Amino acid sequence: MSETTESAPERETPSEVASTPEVASTPEVAATPDVAATPDVAATPDTTPEPVSVPEVADTPRPVPTPAMVSTLRAADVPKPASIPGGADAPEVATAPEVDLSQYGRVAEDGTVYLKTADGERAIGSFVGDPAAAMAHFGRRYDELMTRARLVRDRLAAGTTPAEQAVKAAAEIRESLPTADVLGDLAAVDAVLAEVDGLLAKRRAERAQARMAATAVRRRLVEEAEGLVGSTSWNATGDRFKAIVEEWTAAGHGDRRDEDALWKRLSAARTAFGEKRRQAFLERDREREAARQRKEQLIREAEALSSSSEWTDTARKYRDLMDRWKAAGRAPKAEDDALWNKFRTAQDAFFARRAETFSARDAEFATNQKAKESLLERAERIDPRSDLAGAQALLRSIQAEWEGIGKVPREVMDSLEARLEAVEDRVREASDAKWQRAPAQETGMIGQLRRTVAELEDKVARANARGDAKAAKAAESELASKRMFLQMAEHAR
Repeated sequence: MSETTESAPERETPSEVASTPEVASTPEVAATPDVAATPDVAATPDTTPEPVSVPEVADTPRPVPTPAMVSTLRAADVPKPASIPGGADAPEVATAPEVDLSQYGRVAEDGTVYLKTADGERAIGSFVGDPAAAMAHFGRRYDELMTRARLVRDRLAAGTTPAEQAVKAAAEIRESLPTADVLGDLAAVDAVLAEVDGLLAKRRAERAQARMAATAVRRRLVEEAEGLVGSTSWNATGDRFKAIVEEWTAAGHGDRRDEDALWKRLSAARTAFGEKRRQAFLERDREREAARQRKEQLIREAEALSSSSEWTDTARKYRDLMDRWKAAGRAPKAEDDALWNKFRTAQDAFFARRAETFSARDAEFATNQKAKESLLERAERIDPRSDLAGAQALLRSIQAEWEGIGKVPREVMDSLEARLEAVEDRVREASDAKWQRAPAQETGMIGQLRRTVAELEDKVARANARGDAKAAKAAESELASKRMFLQMAEHAR
């Protein structure tokens, strides 16, 4: 067996004994699989061969372990894994203080390595060679085990590993502790696993709280959706239902039992609103089709009236058609504007013709106004006091001309009629005054007939002036009769 000096490296290489493999061939910690990437990895298998009977060499005493032979655990002895799932690198491992591995176990004279436990000692393997190298070997295995536990904890704390994967990895480590071929403080490993349990419990609580919050949000959305079923704002409410589904998805998962019931309620509300909107749209389409048919009938009536010259009566009929058009409702959107254009075209054709006719009539009325104003100037110069008979004759002539002129603008008709009536009143008053001054015999039947004839002549003139042909005709018939009686009375005298 090779001797060990003070300057020997920390990891001693045992001497070859027969065909036993060298301990140095044991894989380094860097070869330990990534816990997060391969959760099924169990404890590193013991590569130390079973004890082999080797004859003691009498002249080669077993060296007594020196302090240099005691393995010292440092961070440099524990390589960091290449990466951590999720893209985060493994956290830096702080430099550990030197540990005396003899406090956790021993190497018996026969090469058996023992681990101290709460129940005593447990054999964890056998070793042929330097006892310090044996303890360092099993110490490195402990290092690997602790590193795996810490990686599970740190990755879980950083949120770079799923909780299910951390649970599985921690369970595997915990199950391996009673039979782990390692040399070190297993209670410390168990403490790290307890931290993992705490982190998992915290994550479970956070998830439970998140599920409760998600369920509350989804319940609120369902209640809002159920309240929208009766809405008739089809477009706005339909958009809101779409947004509710998006908010439902964004709220995250809640309690599955509550979610199933809430989703059924939300689906029922959406279906009820959709069916109600579909029926409303069908009814609206039927109403619009009926409105289209009504408006087509109104267009036919409007086109039939467009060539009429009964201005007043036809204008009234067009007003009635417009009221019926407004009450007809809206036709399908693609056709409503075209229908209105056809209706308005027929209406505009009539009112354009009427406006043209009224424009010509207004010009004629203006000419008539000037003619009647000229007659009034002549009539207002009549002096019945100087020549009553001549005044009466001139007035009758003016009245006849007045009737022949025709209509004047409505706004001046009353004022012109009032001026002519004033002249007629002045002539009549002069005639009445003359008959009052006549001899008594003239005031008998003949006088009465003459006054009646004068009154009827005046009545005929006024009827003609105001355009009342029926009244003028009746007065003229009575006037002819009274004139005949007057002539008979005058001849009899």
